[in-house]
Amino acid sequence: MREAAAALVLVGQGLSYTEASQRSRRRAGRPQVNVSGAQLVANWVEVLGPVATAPHAEVAWPETIAVDSTKFMITNPVTNRSIVGFNALAVWGYPSDEPTGRLWAIRAVPEAKTSDWTALFESQPGTPTLMICDLAQAPISAARLTWGPSGPHVKYCEWHRGRCAAELLRPYGISHSKSPEMRLLAEAFRSSKGWKAFKEMATSYTNVDEWVQRHDLRISDQVAHRRALPQHHSAGAVDTAFRRIRAFMEPRAFCYRNAEHTNRMLELVRTHINHADNADEYAATIRTYLDAGGSLSAQGTIRDTAGARSLR
Repeated sequence: MREAAAALVLVGQGLSYTEASQRSRRRAGRPQVNVSGAQLVANWVEVLGPVATAPHAEVAWPETIAVDSTKFMITNPVTNRSIVGFNALAVWGYPSDEPTGRLWAIRAVPEAKTSDWTALFESQPGTPTLMICDLAQAPISAARLTWGPSGPHVKYCEWHRGRCAAELLRPYGISHSKSPEMRLLAEAFRSSKGWKAFKEMATSYTNVDEWVQRHDLRISDQVAHRRALPQHHSAGAVDTAFRRIRAFMEPRAFCYRNAEHTNRMLELVRTHINHADNADEYAATIRTYLDAGGSLSAQGTIRDTAGARSLR
C-alpha cells in the first residue's frame, strides 16, 4: 500500500506513470520493472486515487470563485497539423476566511462549452457571492443557468483587463508605469472615479477608446460594486495553476483520451497544488477505507468503448 500511495503522490507532482513506478519502487527498495509498471500505476490512479483524495474533496462552493479554461493542443505526426486535444476547466476558490484560496476544482473536457461549465458548477451545492472570469462567455452563461438571477456577481479579471488596455496603449509609445496614461490605468478598475478618468483619457487614442466603449457597461458596473463585494480582483491564481499543469501535461497531451481517468489524475494534481498530498496519509486513508468494508472498483471499468473516446 505504501508503494501505491507514493506513486499517487508522484503522479500528482506531474511525473509520468512510468517515472512514478520507477521512483516508488526505488524508494521501497524493490527491483525495477519494465514499462508495464506504468500500467500498474495507471490502475492505482483509477482504483485507489479517488479513495486517497476523498478527504480533500470540496463539498460546497466558496464565497468567491475565479474561473478560467485552457486548451491542450496535439499534433498529428503524419500531417503535422495541430488540433485541440482537449480543454481543462479550473476554479480557484476563496472561502471567506481564507484570503489566499486554493484550487477548488479542475476538470478535463472535450470542449469548454457552456454545458461543460454548467456540469462543473452543478457538481457542488452552494452559490458563490462573486465570480471572477476573463471575457469568455461560456462560464458566465453557465453561472446564470446554474444559479439564476440570485447567482454570483460576475466580474472581469482586473489583471487581464489592465493587460489588454496596456497593450492597446503600447503602439502610441505609452508603456512606462509613471506616464500619466499608465497611472490612470492603474486606478481605472478600483472606483467609478478612476474608470471615468481613464475613459476620458482614452478618447485621445482610437484603439483604446473603442475597447473602452465595448466594455464600458460591464466595467462601470463592477467598479460601482467593488467595495461592497469580497475583495478579490484577479483570476491570476488560476493562470498560475495552469502553468504548473501545462508544464507536464502539454508534452504528452496526446496520451489523455479518457475523461474520467484524466480527471482522477487531475484530482491528485489538485491535491498536490493545495499542499495536501502525503504518501503516509494516502496509505492510511486507503487502509482505513478498506478496513471499514469499503470496496474498490474493478480495474478498467472506466475505459472508453472501442472506437469512442470520451476526451478526444
